[in-house]
Amino acid sequence: MGSEMCIRDRYQTFANRFDGNIRSLVDSNGRVSAFYLYTGIAPATFDVTKKNMIKEQIINTAFDLFSQYGIKSVSMDDVAKAAGISKRTLYESFEDKETLLIEGIDHNTESLGQYLTGLEKEPFNALEVILLFYEEMMKNPRWFNEKFYEDLKKYPKAQQKIEMNKARMGKRCMDLFTRGVKEGVFQKGINFEIMALLVKEQTKMLRPSNVFCKHSITEVYNTILLTFLKGISTEKGRAILDRFDLKQSYDL
Repeated sequence: MGSEMCIRDRYQTFANRFDGNIRSLVDSNGRVSAFYLYTGIAPATFDVTKKNMIKEQIINTAFDLFSQYGIKSVSMDDVAKAAGISKRTLYESFEDKETLLIEGIDHNTESLGQYLTGLEKEPFNALEVILLFYEEMMKNPRWFNEKFYEDLKKYPKAQQKIEMNKARMGKRCMDLFTRGVKEGVFQKGINFEIMALLVKEQTKMLRPSNVFCKHSITEVYNTILLTFLKGISTEKGRAILDRFDLKQSYDL
């Protein structure tokens, strides 16, 4: 992201200097574009990158608002103001709030999926991958609130998208459980599909309830995750979980 910001700043410098008329590698006089010479990036390519950066900014801003105030009470005007962009720019990226919601769900799922893929390529065992992936999810728990899920029911397409994405991620988690048995961190003979459904129902139970209001969402989810994983882990796996639990207690 830092390099992209640097490129954007350099682009803006040239856009200002040349009055924004940077369109191709070769100008009307047959000279190579100054923008290309300076950045090494074809302007058309940068236009795509810039649009994607704007869309990502809008998505992040929108989901921050959705997590605080719910989906229904946040208007497109609110998103534009919070993102520091014009309504025209917003509607050029997303035709309406439901489109923004759906694309935001896809963006977040894709980002997490790519992060998980990166972890799977590293020399970690399956249990370590699950714990590191969980830590990444909890860095920015945008969706872990009652209002978001209540309002989501009013957007069936978006809700369906979340369920589809959850199913895909669930399949990847099942693959990790199977791998963990082979690596000796999870016990053999456990029906992991049933266990995963139990955890799913437990986490769903948290959203509409104020029973846990005295505890942080991180503390509650840590307790659920560790209890679940300790129940299916071998002695080798529990040693890993003990170290993770100790680290979490310091972080809290």
